[in-house]
Amino acid sequence: MRNRTLGDVMGLVTGDSVAQAVAAAVELGVVEELAAGPRPVDALARAAGADPDALYRLLRALSGFGVVEERDGRVFALTGMGEALRRGVPGAVGNLALMMGSAWHRRSWSELADCVRTGRSAFERLYGGFAYYRDDPAAGRVFDEAMTDSSAALMEPLLRGYDFTRFRVIVDVGGGQGTLLAAALSRHPEGRGVLYDLPSVIARAGEPLERAGVAGRCELVSGDFFSGVPCGGDLYLLANIVHDWDDEHAVRILANCAAALSAGGGEGGDEEVDAGGDAGGRVLLVEAVMPETRNRPTPIMLIDLEMLVMCDGGRQRTAAELDRLLSRAGLRLTDIRQGDVFSLVEAESR
Repeated sequence: MRNRTLGDVMGLVTGDSVAQAVAAAVELGVVEELAAGPRPVDALARAAGADPDALYRLLRALSGFGVVEERDGRVFALTGMGEALRRGVPGAVGNLALMMGSAWHRRSWSELADCVRTGRSAFERLYGGFAYYRDDPAAGRVFDEAMTDSSAALMEPLLRGYDFTRFRVIVDVGGGQGTLLAAALSRHPEGRGVLYDLPSVIARAGEPLERAGVAGRCELVSGDFFSGVPCGGDLYLLANIVHDWDDEHAVRILANCAAALSAGGGEGGDEEVDAGGDAGGRVLLVEAVMPETRNRPTPIMLIDLEMLVMCDGGRQRTAAELDRLLSRAGLRLTDIRQGDVFSLVEAESR
């Protein structure tokens, strides 16, 4: 086993401090202030409503991690890394940083050891799981915006090489705000889409579709993907959905998609949309596929721990494990396109 220096170990045990410092800079609005250009810390403190000395100490620390650059006279400038922490900017993940720094996320992760002892989610036990985002609108917005950020920054680039023009109707199952459906339809001028999610999600969804100019080609449909999904789609897109659930629940979701594909414009879902063309229907998963290699650092292993903490039964799976789920649901794995973190996993009806 490779020896680690004390510095390496210190980097591991203080990693959460760095994440909290980043989240604080985003929450205080300092990142957005610096996006307009270099500013002295006193001006930043006035804009943020912060103590100038305390803010200087925060930014000085972040300068050591490349988020900002300190210049003469306590002036700070945003770096390229800092630009990636802006909010509401395509390709940036400031909202994801805010979620990681939220009180409910921090508290859940503080009980990781208990999650390992029990195999159960701390977030489910403490906050009630996904229902928390419905019952606490502020937390729901933080979660929605974080997922939108991660979709745009980490998943959308994967879709650029995928041929959506084969499919007339794309159903985004559990599609949240519609970021990935907007990306798919932007590359398919003739296509139509269905954004399908829980009523509480659909009630605040659709802004990415409007921004992309594709809302006129979309239906927003609410329902429960454990009961069924809208029929009539040629492509059923599930991005970061399967990893939220244990095998039994995951198979149920996938089987409902398989049934909707087989049913075409007929029975099989909560809602019905016009049948599309015969492109050979597909189910397309966007998942961080767990590598089979050992003893190598990968963010996928940390995402897997996120699932352990946040979702009872949630986990990242290997390609072989996903293949078994798909097979149990009546689907056949046809292709996996590997990205840096996330992969496209394509399947068809058996």
